[in-house]
Amino acid sequence: MELELKHITPYLPYELKVDYNGKVWYTDSVILYNRVVLLNEDASTSASICEVKPILRPLSSMTKEEAYKFGVLLMGEADMEDKNIGVGEMVLMGSIYPSIMYQDKENEDYSVMIRFGSTGISGVYLIPYDAYEWLFKHHFDVFGLISKELAIAK
Repeated sequence: MELELKHITPYLPYELKVDYNGKVWYTDSVILYNRVVLLNEDASTSASICEVKPILRPLSSMTKEEAYKFGVLLMGEADMEDKNIGVGEMVLMGSIYPSIMYQDKENEDYSVMIRFGSTGISGVYLIPYDAYEWLFKHHFDVFGLISKELAIAK
């Protein structure tokens, strides 16, 4: 599998850093033929998408404060007021998945477990685009590129 334009496009508005030839560059824009414009303090250049490695955060690196902000986007601020937040990992059939537990303080029936996997985000029925946009803005590895060695863990 190769890195494709669809993997990095959502991150471009948020100063995505990439590794190119052993140096860290900021992405500026995409040009024709799957090339990306790169900038650093000294120069600018362009490179093929498959020649760069985005520098992304593993989903497992999300803090409780970040999980709270993400939960507000998923469920609304009123629903988050009475939740305890746990950030960790879930093991299912031998695979490890980053997860967030939003434990309701008064009624367990209103608790929510969010799991990030290869098929996307599970645990809630509707995921607003704002939630995905927040993940891209904070450079979380939404597409699992780090495990496929197409990105570098920040």
